[in-house]
Amino acid sequence: MTTTLLANREVYDGRDTLAPHLTMIGWASYTSAMDSALAPHRHHNAFELCCLIRGGVRWWVGDETYELGAGQLFVTRPGEPHGGINDVLHPCELYWLQLSPPGKTPIAGLSKADSLTLTRRLNRLSSRSFPGGAEVESAYARLIAAHRVGGVYGRAAARAAMLDVLVGVLRRHDDHAAQGVDRKPASLAIQRAMRWTLDHLDEDHGLEAIAHTAGLSVTRLHERFKAETGFTPADWRTRQRIAQAKAMLREPGRSITEVAMACGFSTSQYFATTFKRLEGVTPGKWRRASQPMKRNSHGQARSRS
Repeated sequence: MTTTLLANREVYDGRDTLAPHLTMIGWASYTSAMDSALAPHRHHNAFELCCLIRGGVRWWVGDETYELGAGQLFVTRPGEPHGGINDVLHPCELYWLQLSPPGKTPIAGLSKADSLTLTRRLNRLSSRSFPGGAEVESAYARLIAAHRVGGVYGRAAARAAMLDVLVGVLRRHDDHAAQGVDRKPASLAIQRAMRWTLDHLDEDHGLEAIAHTAGLSVTRLHERFKAETGFTPADWRTRQRIAQAKAMLREPGRSITEVAMACGFSTSQYFATTFKRLEGVTPGKWRRASQPMKRNSHGQARSRS
């Protein structure tokens, strides 16, 4: 494999990586959901450490599903099957790296004992999803920047940044495990804003009304909502509308236009565009895929009608 440089994606893998055991490092930003972009796969001899910077994703590993927001870290172990829910990669910005376990060669100049200790700790994480932080994001950014530089300076910087990512991820996991919570509960003001939003999903109110309910200015609402939930108030409301729409699409007899109006979208076309941007498929296609498989008289599954 070779280096990939695109407007919304930067990936270094194979011989292009600059640190021992680093098999891939990448950054990507997607403004719309991508259907069939995250099909089931596994990394047979590598941990994958992801850092979500913006947006939200719904991923699965084995039998478990995870809904992640901005600022979350996510770890998969070698050989674990994983992918996106319905194979969709949702709108987001993220970093990721893949790290193969150390053999005879220690990780980035560490002793063999320290390398094995870090690997064992990755294998024994009590949670694969937990909050990250600015320091971890900065380490990922420095790791990407080191690969752009290359040469002896780039190799030295890449090794240091890779260790910063690895240690940062493990420390954030330990902090998370000590607290025993996935994310601090939203403050009372933001909880009021969220409840009011849910009660008025079908209405076309501006952020001023939500801010008034929370007792905050619009600017302060935006800042605190993003810090406490990982989403802006408008983005969170849109996602709740889409979640409500998906529940309604499962109900027989409801037209897509009816669902759109009931969920606060001004037109069915705007609803369809927003739905596809977030879910990767049209509402109609999602509805058909969500229908249970029909069975014949012998109990054998056959195609959906």
